[in-house]
Amino acid sequence: MRVAIIKDGIVDNVVIYPDGYELGADEVETETANSGDTYEGTTFKSPGLSAEQLKSAIRKAFKSASLEPITVNGNEYNGGIDSALMLDGARRKAERKGDTSVVFYGTGNTPISLTLPEADEVINAVGDAYELLFAKKQALFGDIAAAADQTALDLIKW
Repeated sequence: MRVAIIKDGIVDNVVIYPDGYELGADEVETETANSGDTYEGTTFKSPGLSAEQLKSAIRKAFKSASLEPITVNGNEYNGGIDSALMLDGARRKAERKGDTSVVFYGTGNTPISLTLPEADEVINAVGDAYELLFAKKQALFGDIAAAADQTALDLIKW
């Protein structure tokens, strides 16, 4: 059984005891409480993330979201700024060589032959998706900086 040890209304520790363990006065059986949570007699409440913890969580969510594949004209391409830059480099190289088409590789490593205008469409879609996510991350960082208290921080979500 999972047990929270409560001191002054705050979860001091969470321990695992064998089933049938007799709870002490400062112990509560729980499946969800974590150290640092508050306990108000029947419910546990997380203290929320600090500004730095929230920024870290948002950075992680941003990185994950920015790497999601982007579909253009039925073909799936890797997302992210690195992908957009590499695709743009391949397109520019083809143009410098005088080619009218370029081969990009989709997420399944399948070659996709594109005209230069079609390549531009892919590059723009991948780049635009990244820019939208980057703008969202930056706006959330601004919200964190402007948050007056923990209640305001708790409202900020990716």
